[in-house]
Parts: sequence; C-alpha cells; structure tokens
Amino acid sequence: MSEEKKNNTIGIIAEYNPFHYGHEFLIRKAKELSGAEHVIVVMSGDFVQRGEPAVFSKFLRAKMAVSCGADAAIILPVMYSTGSAEYFARAGISILDKLGVPAVCFGSECGEMQPLYDIARALSVEPAKYQTILQSFLREGESFPSARVRALEVCADEMGLKIQDPAEVMSKPNNILAIEYLKAIIRSGSTMDAYTIRRMGKGYHETELSGQAFSSATGLRREVKENGDIGNYIPPVCMQIFGDHPVYSKPLFLNDFSDLLEMAIHRSRDLTAYVDVNEEIANTIRNNSGVFHTFEDWVAILTSKTYPAGRARRCLIHILLDLTKEDLTYWSLHGDTPYAKVLAVNPEAANILATNEEDEDFRIITRNADEKKLSPEAAALRELDHRAYDLWRLVYQRKYNITLPTDLEQPVLTPTVHQ
Repeated sequence: MSEEKKNNTIGIIAEYNPFHYGHEFLIRKAKELSGAEHVIVVMSGDFVQRGEPAVFSKFLRAKMAVSCGADAAIILPVMYSTGSAEYFARAGISILDKLGVPAVCFGSECGEMQPLYDIARALSVEPAKYQTILQSFLREGESFPSARVRALEVCADEMGLKIQDPAEVMSKPNNILAIEYLKAIIRSGSTMDAYTIRRMGKGYHETELSGQAFSSATGLRREVKENGDIGNYIPPVCMQIFGDHPVYSKPLFLNDFSDLLEMAIHRSRDLTAYVDVNEEIANTIRNNSGVFHTFEDWVAILTSKTYPAGRARRCLIHILLDLTKEDLTYWSLHGDTPYAKVLAVNPEAANILATNEEDEDFRIITRNADEKKLSPEAAALRELDHRAYDLWRLVYQRKYNITLPTDLEQPVLTPTVHQ
C-alpha cells in the first residue's frame, strides 16, 4: 500500500452477525471522524467470538460490508475469531497493522477515548501485585471479568488508573472490546491512532426489536430464528443481496451443530488440550456425557458464576473445531497473523491492499496461488479456517440440501458499492 493510500485508510474489526444499520453507520462515521477515504474491515468468518456459528455465510456478510461502504473485508482467522476478547482484538489489530492501516475505529458505550485509554494503559502493564490479587479473586470463584475489575480497583494507584469508576466502564461489552483494541496497540508498540463512536440504539445483549434503526445483532439473530424476516432492520441493499443470493441466504444456529459436538466430545482423549477448557470444565463434560445433549443444553450445563455462558460456548466451539492451546500458544509467540485472506473488495479501491511481495512473514491472499506461498506454519493456521468452513458448509448442506462452494472455489467478491 502506498504511503498516500495508508494515510487515507481506517480499519474496523467486526463480526457483522448479521450486518445492520449500526454497522453501516460506523463505516460512515469512521471516515468522517478520521478524514479517511477508505475502510478496511477485519471480519469474523464462520464462527464468532460469542462462541457460536455465524448466522449467515461469511461471503454474504462480506459482500454486504463492501456494498455499504467498506473497501475490503478480510477474514479474522478462526483461531482468534472464537477467542477471548483479548485474542480477538489482538489479532484484528495485528492484521490492520501489518497492512499498514494507520488508524482503527470502534464502537463503545461510553463514546469517549480517555477512560478507555486510561484503563487500557493500566491493564497493559499488569504488575505482580495486580496478578496476585487477580488470582486470589479467581480462586474465590469470581468470573474473570469480575475478578479483573476488582483487582484493578485495588491496584488503581499503583497502575496509574485515574478514572473514578472503572467497574462501570468495564461492565459494557463494547467498552471491553475497545479496551482490548487499545491494549493491543499499546503492547505491540504500534503507532496506530484510534477513534471511538458511541453505540446507538439497542444494547449489545438486548433481544427485543422496537422499530429502532439501530437494533442489536443479538435481537436480529433472535428475529431470524423466530420469524425469519429482518428486512425492517437492515439496509435495503442487504435485503437485495439476500434476494440475489438465495443459495447463501439461509441461517444456521448453535443447535444445528449438536450431533457434531457430541462426536467431538466423545472422540477427545484430553479435553483440557482445547483452548479455554480447564480441568473443572473437562470433568463437568465427562460427568454429563452419558446421554445426548443439544449444544444449548451443554452451554447451560457448563454455565456458572465462574464460567459465564460466553466462555462456556467458546469452550465447546473450540472442542468442535479442534482448536488447541498448543496452536494458540505457538501463534501468540510468532506474531499472531501471517496472512490476510480477502473475502470481498471494492473493485475501484483494490489497490489499497497492495503490499510488499517479498514479505514472506505476511501474505495477502486473493487467489489460490497466494495460499501456496504461505509458510508451512502459516498454511497450518489457514487450514484451520478451511476446516471451520467445511464444517459450516456440511451442516448447511445437511439442513437445507444445498451444496456451497469450498473456500478455494469461491473467488473474491467485487460488489457494487452503494453510498
């Protein structure tokens, strides 16, 4: 990417599960706030951070993003798209940084950078006293989010925390992700700028739709599941894309993967090898594995004060997808993200993805030949993406009797941009 193009670009890290008016608003406001002409989105693919399958195809969602103002949609590798907020954010920032994107924009409930930066700076250090107190709260049975807030409040002076009520800021899901984005920037030494926009409309976890333009993705997923029609809550071009691609337009939900999860649980010799699964969770699974459970049943069995539903879902998704701690540790020590796989691009702005062809540590993938240039280690990480999509495709085919193309058969999408 040329220096001029770099300075005219801003990044967004997202899931678009599904894409709605709030996402379109963020793309537009990111350009306005930063003065950027181009937006590159790093997007979850087939499985998402809340520990669920994406409700709609990643190709459909990527096309919607570019049609609604983004210039490129790039997949966040499944190793990170299903990870904790810290891993999700770190990988997204890593990809944008390696692409030379000079700024990132994200939504938050507080809508102000100062408190988010203040907490991120404090947590980017984590002195010994903080770690000791954090572990003591965890041993008392606190969930990690709760223990982290309490430890931060105890160590506020030592960690240079200036705001009066970090618990209030850290109680909101978008604020938590915003803090993790900023932590990733600080810890990596990146010079990336950051902008935040106050979240509008319904809260992240709210399920009721009330006719507001900015409904939550949680509410939209519920509407898709119960009524199948979200036309009043998404941009018209997105409804047009659904109509243009009926093969891709059907949803998948957690329980569609129930029997495959049961098979994965029974095939495993060591459940603690998987990301997020400790001995306590593994024992709970073993003690309840004598009869068939739906995916949602398993989430309910594992959910407790110590292990919120989000972590329970992520544990189960990691078992389903065979994502191990060994893999995650390796890539945490080797730069997280060795490639950027492009799903969709604005044909009039494709040159914003130009990069150094000689850089063997980071590749942009737009065609099958690019996959062959990956190092063996990077190819292994990419294979996890292929496996995840194959599983998503398999369930989709079985549910709807529709065969989707493989990752390698699907070309990069180049939709018309609707401003």
